[in-house]
Amino acid sequence: MRFILVLILLTQTLFGADPIGKMVAVEGIVNAIAENVKRVLDKNSDIFAQETVIVGSNSRAQIQFTDGGLMNLLPDTEFRVNTYKYKKALQKDHFASELLKGGLRTLSGSIAKKNPNEYDIKTPAGTIGLRGTIVDARLVGDSLYVGVEKGRALVSNSAGSTLIGTGQTHQFVTVPGNFTPPILVLQRPDELETSYFVSPPDGLSIDQAQTQQTIKTLPPQSSQVNPASPARGDAGEAPSIGETPDDSGIQYTPIGGGASIQGGC
Repeated sequence: MRFILVLILLTQTLFGADPIGKMVAVEGIVNAIAENVKRVLDKNSDIFAQETVIVGSNSRAQIQFTDGGLMNLLPDTEFRVNTYKYKKALQKDHFASELLKGGLRTLSGSIAKKNPNEYDIKTPAGTIGLRGTIVDARLVGDSLYVGVEKGRALVSNSAGSTLIGTGQTHQFVTVPGNFTPPILVLQRPDELETSYFVSPPDGLSIDQAQTQQTIKTLPPQSSQVNPASPARGDAGEAPSIGETPDDSGIQYTPIGGGASIQGGC
């Protein structure tokens, strides 16, 4: 009886809040845990802040966030979004998350593009911050491996930081631990083999999604400009606090302590 009561209260708490995204695709066993209560995630399941998404062995998952971001979670991965603010009145957009175990491949959405200092993925070895970026990240033992396919990422921890990606000399970095500076790597490490990061069956291709984002950001063919037009692509809506005036054009369409990572275009 007590367990049932806790489950009811948790459900009311979670679903009283706005979902931050949906499961686009699920392969195998994927669960979400909050307040020691587990729920099974299937395709189209809502995702909420403060939940830890746990991907089982031989399983994969893909999440689409409401800001247009897309993320693949590898087998044996634990990932949690601690804070998620997007289009909240009088609040700056913000995404703070943790990769506790395993790995991910992510295409950043509107939050990272417009508020690059407000998006980070914390890991036991360092933090990753990004915008306008496709990033691969994987934890192997105590080490963090990060690669940037497009855009830039700032990888930092208590011992130092380094910027990788577009316009930089390197695209890859390894971080042996939180007290060891990030080490630049010339070639993609074996730990970041691209086959690890493929989308689950029925999932979206992150590369294709990035191409669609790029197409949406292209200026219209017409040379006429309406001076009364709003700053964003959404009619009548002003930019969120702290965001840059350029519009990512991203639309959310539901499909059925350690180191951090930060980045920039």
